[in-house]
Amino acid sequence: LATGVVSLAGGRVIAERAQGKYHITRLTSFGDTSTRLGKPRPVTFTGPRRAVEYAGRVAELGADGYIVAASAGDRLRAAISGFPPGTLWLRVSRRGSGTFLDGGKGDSVWEARLAEAGEYLVEVVRRAPYCDPPVISHVVSLSLSAQPVR
Repeated sequence: LATGVVSLAGGRVIAERAQGKYHITRLTSFGDTSTRLGKPRPVTFTGPRRAVEYAGRVAELGADGYIVAASAGDRLRAAISGFPPGTLWLRVSRRGSGTFLDGGKGDSVWEARLAEAGEYLVEVVRRAPYCDPPVISHVVSLSLSAQPVR
């Protein structure tokens, strides 16, 4: 990198020369550094607007998940931002079903009216290659709009 500086493992290990020897001065984690260890975060909406934002991280193996409780006819909207293009995407399923619902509007927005009441799993999924980068930070915006009364 520079005189007396060595980079190893794609920049995850930096060693600098001091007193004739190299000493590791920076070490970035190699493992799964997800803060929730794959457990989805329950979403709590406060106030009449029913919209929240969370900062999240997707590690090398896995997804960042959010559980939204909704009524039949509610419109769920999820959007992600603040991440390198092409590295993440959104998917939504009814919790426990394993079947993904239609509603994707590109990689970063998902929106649809929900047919059934229940819990829905919103996942921010890694699309980038393993370890490149090891962790991808993002912001997820979630909102729930009630079916208008007719």
